[in-house]
Amino acid sequence: MSGWLRLAVSAAVATALLALVISVGAHFLERLPAPQPPDAVPPAATEEPGEAGAALSLSGDLLPASITEREVAELREFLAESPGTRLRRALAGSDLRFLGVHGRGVAVPGVEDPERAVREDRVLWIPGTSERSISDEHEALIERSLGYARAYNALLSRRSSPRAAD
Repeated sequence: MSGWLRLAVSAAVATALLALVISVGAHFLERLPAPQPPDAVPPAATEEPGEAGAALSLSGDLLPASITEREVAELREFLAESPGTRLRRALAGSDLRFLGVHGRGVAVPGVEDPERAVREDRVLWIPGTSERSISDEHEALIERSLGYARAYNALLSRRSSPRAAD
């Protein structure tokens, strides 16, 4: 086979392979979900404005899928204990995790470096918090949980522990 013929066959084979790759790619692209409008996509990691140790908002896998009445009851019970009492119990068990709240994203209020706390798995998520409330009471409890977490995290941050001071 001459050089030109070999070149023509190689080009034809390459073109056929390229067409195959494109058609397979198009087939898989058709199966992808349609893109959502920008306002429907949860925000990427951002800090809320405010005092030092602002809350961190994250999107995606950290958010609970749905909340039940049982979980609202757990949230109500969780908030019934004072932040100071809860912290004393946690410290007695050597639990130095900050408290986090699910909401419009997730928040670790009052923590100097909330991204680091989340990344290092140093966050205990308050049960029953979610970006969607199932009742007016649940919405009020979620709002209360932000202040609760901020107070608890401030108390924990004041501790002279190497983990809390990192």
